[in-house]
Amino acid sequence: MKKKIAIVGAGLAGLSAASLLAKNGHDVTVFEKNAAPGGRMNRLVTEEGFKFDTGPTLLLMLSSLRKLFKKLDKNIEDYMELKLLEPSYRVFYADGTEFNSSTNIAMMTNEIREKLNGDADIESYLKFFSYLSRLYRLTIPNFVDRNYRRLSDFINPKSLYYLATLKMLGSLYGRVSNYFRDERLKMLFSFQTMYLGISPFEAPSVYGVVTYMESGEGIYFPVGGMYKIVESIQEIAVEYGVKFRYNSEVTKIEKDGDHASSLVINHSERETFDVYLVNADLPYAYETLLDETPKKNAVPNSGELKSSSSAYMMYLGTDKQYKHLLHHNVVFSGDYKLNLDDIFKRQILPEDPAFYVCIPNRSDASLAPEGGDSIYVLVPVPHKTPNIDWNRDELAFRERILNRMSDRLGMTDIRDHIVYEKTFTPDAWANEYNLWKGSAFGLSHSFFQSAYFRPQNKSKTLNNVYFAGASTVPGNGIPMVIISGSLAAERIEEDLR
Repeated sequence: MKKKIAIVGAGLAGLSAASLLAKNGHDVTVFEKNAAPGGRMNRLVTEEGFKFDTGPTLLLMLSSLRKLFKKLDKNIEDYMELKLLEPSYRVFYADGTEFNSSTNIAMMTNEIREKLNGDADIESYLKFFSYLSRLYRLTIPNFVDRNYRRLSDFINPKSLYYLATLKMLGSLYGRVSNYFRDERLKMLFSFQTMYLGISPFEAPSVYGVVTYMESGEGIYFPVGGMYKIVESIQEIAVEYGVKFRYNSEVTKIEKDGDHASSLVINHSERETFDVYLVNADLPYAYETLLDETPKKNAVPNSGELKSSSSAYMMYLGTDKQYKHLLHHNVVFSGDYKLNLDDIFKRQILPEDPAFYVCIPNRSDASLAPEGGDSIYVLVPVPHKTPNIDWNRDELAFRERILNRMSDRLGMTDIRDHIVYEKTFTPDAWANEYNLWKGSAFGLSHSFFQSAYFRPQNKSKTLNNVYFAGASTVPGNGIPMVIISGSLAAERIEEDLR
């Protein structure tokens, strides 16, 4: 039966759900507060010719995107050209070691032998890779790509067997440490939880699946930039009849008993729909749009919601190319645990921060003017906290990062060649995208905010309100929010039958 469906927010999850619902014959309208789709997955184009993806830059688990296109009866290659990056990225350790990470097992064993611990950890690497492969194959269909309706969907003999035999519940860092002696390898195979905004010392070892997405399946790049993914799905949505209303901020969802009755747009206009799917950050959706308590209505357990970390961003356009750097580059701090404890426990700006540098014009020259680089820098930092005043602290922290880029990446003249610069703090994440506590990654992925225990994609109090995005199931990152949109659309369809 055809229904009138509103999607609040044109992030990747909202776009995915809108496309699927429209393909199934529903009348779908997407409301977006900004002038273009994408949410955090956006782009920045400067007058000088620098082009930046402002959000995610790592395309992992390509199978989730391919699965979406298949459900939409579309061929992904008709919409974008995808490159597998080899090496995946270059790692810079504090001791001066430079390591190229790859999906190629022969290349990885050679790198480990020649640059790290000789032959001592080669066998451990092969055993660990085998473990990751099995973890990934069993985790995605059984714990990630599925809707949970009751506790028994999560706690049952089959799941308990997997949790026990794959040792999913200890910390990822602890699990990795059982395989490797070299601290640099422990860092290399555990830091990926930072893509989810959680420390590898706290993340359940099940999140080794992210390590496998990277080291097993590889990192891809769509020619034209990551925003090409947003443009492609939005194009398909329009083909299926989805209507988009930009610069249209939903400021309230009005209720009548146990169902939502209408949207309030830009504080004054009202529209009525049969079903409402909210792609805004979930704590904001509950507290601001629905005037409800997330703890009571969103979370199956009785604990308080926990936020992930955030990110300090620098978008630097230079009139020089730093050709010794790859498309993706990772810089580790001298003290791995101290850096993470500064972010997650002490909630202060680290003295020796780890950070990530992306130079996309290494793979697509059109993303920077000739002779220049578009340099994207992401520094993990705490979410909004009284310990940090970004108006007071940003300038000194910026200098700290530029010093590290000079010392650790050999970019000694970086200050002399910056011709464009923009920065983005946790305050900006909160203000521009309504992200709770300014967290760039949404809710934390602690055990009691994972799988069944993560805030679910249907309201507990309103029978026609659903959720999609990084802070609901299954989690954040490009593959997860695509799955999130698909799961929300699937749940709507099931409830409408």
